Amino acid sequence: MTTKTASKKIVYNESQFLVNPDYSAERTGNYALRDKIKEVWEFTTDQDRETNGNINSRFYFNIKKQTFEFSDESGLYFNKNYASISRMISPALLLYRLIATFFGAPRCEDNYKMIWHYTVKHKPSGKLLTLSEWKGAAGFWLPDVYHDKLTREFKNDIIALMNYLVSNQCAHPYDNLVAGSVA
Repeated sequence: MTTKTASKKIVYNESQFLVNPDYSAERTGNYALRDKIKEVWEFTTDQDRETNGNINSRFYFNIKKQTFEFSDESGLYFNKNYASISRMISPALLLYRLIATFFGAPRCEDNYKMIWHYTVKHKPSGKLLTLSEWKGAAGFWLPDVYHDKLTREFKNDIIALMNYLVSNQCAHPYDNLVAGSVA
């Protein structure tokens, strides 16, 4: 199910998040792609208290290939051909797009380093993926520490979900509007 991001190419920019939807954009929201994502992932209020963010540090957007990937290669955080989730999308836009996709409410609390988190369940495996704001940055959490322990299907489905959430195909329910733009 791994798909690349849509037609609007993501480019590196030192001074801002790489995903910044236009105020008024083309109507490229893709309901068929959203529905395909929702066949694999669903919002849940279940919580996995044994999560770890280390796996998040091995997940990058490859700017040349225009897709996310897992990598153990060192130094990618400072390589301008790669971008971490925290560099890609603001936590506010990530949350907005999660709500527009799954229509669930985040869990909010004064947790010092994290004020919201949003959990989705991988239907084929039952595994939980928690996306959140952490010290002002977007990221995700799993009970797993090492991505090489994850199944290929699960990794591909995370990549497809994240590619959708950062793409100009991430749809608002209204008239193929791109989530984050104004009609």
